[in-house]
Amino acid sequence: MKILVTGGAGFIGGHIVKMLLDKGYQPVIVDNLSKNHNKFIPTKVKVYKLDITLEELNSVFELEKPEYVIHHAAQVLVSSSMENTSEDARGIYINFQ
Repeated sequence: MKILVTGGAGFIGGHIVKMLLDKGYQPVIVDNLSKNHNKFIPTKVKVYKLDITLEELNSVFELEKPEYVIHHAAQVLVSSSMENTSEDARGIYINFQ
């Protein structure tokens, strides 16, 4: 079974991807890699470097046809959320590196 994991390169998402692999599922990751958490990505997993707010996400769904989505893509900086509340609410992820 194919499962798309948004934010799958992050700490929590990466552990979910590993658990899915261990259970025999076929995870696919969509992550903008803004935090460069490549160390959490297992080598066997297909990764799409893509912001989930972009229309190109539709092509990932068309190509991969996942049966489920586990959503863990998020803006994790509270200070950023407080400074850019309207952008954060719309789901625009700003890279503050």
